[in-house]
Amino acid sequence: MNTKTAIIISPMPLHPIKSGMQNTINLLCKFLREKNYKIFFFEIKTNSKIDPILDLKKKRKYVLKLKKKIKEIKNLKFIFVNTSKVLFQYKSLLLNKKRNFKTVLACHDLYYFRKKYFDKIRIKDKTNLKNVDEVNILKKTDYIIDFKKTEFDFMLKNKISLEKLKKTYTPTLKFKKINFSKKKYDLLYVSSNWLQNHHSMKNFLKKIDKTNFAYNILVLGNLKLKKQKNIDVRPYSKKMFNKCKIGLAVMKDSTGRQTKIFEMLSAGLPVFTNIDLAEFGLKKDKHYKFFDKKKNLVNEIKTLNDDESLRKKLSQNAYNWSLNNTFYRKAFKSLNQILARN
Repeated sequence: MNTKTAIIISPMPLHPIKSGMQNTINLLCKFLREKNYKIFFFEIKTNSKIDPILDLKKKRKYVLKLKKKIKEIKNLKFIFVNTSKVLFQYKSLLLNKKRNFKTVLACHDLYYFRKKYFDKIRIKDKTNLKNVDEVNILKKTDYIIDFKKTEFDFMLKNKISLEKLKKTYTPTLKFKKINFSKKKYDLLYVSSNWLQNHHSMKNFLKKIDKTNFAYNILVLGNLKLKKQKNIDVRPYSKKMFNKCKIGLAVMKDSTGRQTKIFEMLSAGLPVFTNIDLAEFGLKKDKHYKFFDKKKNLVNEIKTLNDDESLRKKLSQNAYNWSLNNTFYRKAFKSLNQILARN
């Protein structure tokens, strides 16, 4: 029996994981391998420090390499493509009418919504994708995963078949449950080095400036910050989650799939965020603490920090919810049906 094979194409490398987009693709790869798929990973390299698809160009060398790989692989069942821009740029290969594989788009923000973010921060994308072109490739792809409710509504409005839309959650690994012993850090902020994360951290620090903010913050990831009092920046490590009391996600101009939030929830960290997570079935004051911008940021953090009973409740509920929804085997369970068909 021939081994089933899949190709994964992304503008970000598979390792090391430094962003939410990489996390999703990495865990998708892990999920497929556990289903006995042989995976070939194909990186369309980005040079942008602002966003992985900004100014991303189609290159002939990638066309030739991808064409050769598709021809060489026996029993190729699926090609998973990360972002609609990559899918559009290489559509002649990936959406060819004579293809003998299924093409699956992992959105991680459709371009229509990513473009809104570019407009908001006044950045012009030199390889702009028109709305009509994006809708056209969405209609031609076989399946679509990794989308938010706003994207789901957008696709239905543009007459994308409901049958090809497979709901998946932002995937996470399984964490050992957080304990409530004394913590080294008060707050945890998980971050990549993309521009939006700099904006979020800068906005947060501005709000707490000139206040009696005496909490220790651990920043995990490759976010480059100037050395500051009470802020410790370290490389990403799952082990460090357990050294923190509260997960912090006060975002500005947020895009993507809120990977950092779901990771902290899966670790059982009580999460403090200004992102409304209702569309995922999460409830305020049950699974996470919502920050209303009309209230005082420092006072709200202090309230959560001082309320151990609430933190324990949020922790337990978040941890249990994550095991049933975002643990990667559960997050991608809608793929089981299409994998079984092919």
